[in-house]
Amino acid sequence: MSRTQKESNVHKVKIQQTYWAKDTTEEKMIEMGAIRTGKVVEEEEYYDTDSYDLAVNESWLSKTGKEWQLIIDKMKATMHEINSPIQKTSGIKGSPKTPNLLNFQRKLKHDVQKADQNGNTDCETTSRNLTCYELVEEKEIVAYLSRILHIDVGSDSGKIGNFLEMAGVQKYTSVSNVKEETFQLRDIYTVVIKADGISAKKSVVISLDVEIDNVTQGFQRIEELANELDLQAQYGCMTTALHSLWKTSKPL
Repeated sequence: MSRTQKESNVHKVKIQQTYWAKDTTEEKMIEMGAIRTGKVVEEEEYYDTDSYDLAVNESWLSKTGKEWQLIIDKMKATMHEINSPIQKTSGIKGSPKTPNLLNFQRKLKHDVQKADQNGNTDCETTSRNLTCYELVEEKEIVAYLSRILHIDVGSDSGKIGNFLEMAGVQKYTSVSNVKEETFQLRDIYTVVIKADGISAKKSVVISLDVEIDNVTQGFQRIEELANELDLQAQYGCMTTALHSLWKTSKPL
């Protein structure tokens, strides 16, 4: 069998490690010759009434794709009997024009980062530490908005489109957010920078294709690159993925 045939039948695997990015990560990668090969951008729309009744009640409604979310100040939520554990926590992306939203955004991100630093990962502890709730089910969003806007939804309680039209709630701005960027570095590394869904941080996934006998050396090379980029290890949530990549060729 020729050398070319042997190489074409080598069993390779994809290995990867995940880190936290720093503000200088992308700049360093570009300086090292990284080439951007892909970008995922999502459009986030923000909704309110002409008189900003939602913002006045410290509530912010947004839509990404087909998914709605309503961020509610925890104290206001308690006043309106919304006191169940948080379903999902998320930093608000973008910079809509309502000043109160900017202040709330800073407060929310600070709370999430503080919870992360304290090592709080369970839902109950996070719920106590954060100053907001997030509703993601359309029926619950309609129910809450109907209370603060004093609108009887009747039989259309679960139809958010009908309710928003009835309440005079409409889109007032939209923001494009970069959700994910992919780079190729030194022809062998694939680096993906992702916006974290909870905090203001970004994660970095470095992957590399190696021969099955060189997995250990492959991880060492990834660690060396991570050190060059001054990345922070994700303690407690480091993951390694192995994906088989068979290379075959027809026999001569």
